[in-house]
Amino acid sequence: DSTFLVTPCLGMAKVIGSIGKATKAIETYQRVITLLESSRGANSKDLVVPLLSLANLLLKERRANDAETHFTRLSLLSLFSPSIFSALLTLLSSILLLFHFLVF
Repeated sequence: DSTFLVTPCLGMAKVIGSIGKATKAIETYQRVITLLESSRGANSKDLVVPLLSLANLLLKERRANDAETHFTRLSLLSLFSPSIFSALLTLLSSILLLFHFLVF
């Protein structure tokens, strides 16, 4: 697998998830995460988008406990890169709005 596949796979996972095939989308996000971890390291800032996308999909699927694992990992990544922290704050505010919408 090549890191050149990351962007197309992320797009594919988004589309697959949007047409209701969450299981396949989750597998695709996990494949991207594994690929990035092996090529760029477990603390790479490149993991932010796939981890956040996966966590959001899991929330939409009402799998909050599974999503929490990925959100926790994102918060740990922010410790390694301050630029990730500010981006995460913006993204997490959007997620909280989505979560509020799904729950209430």
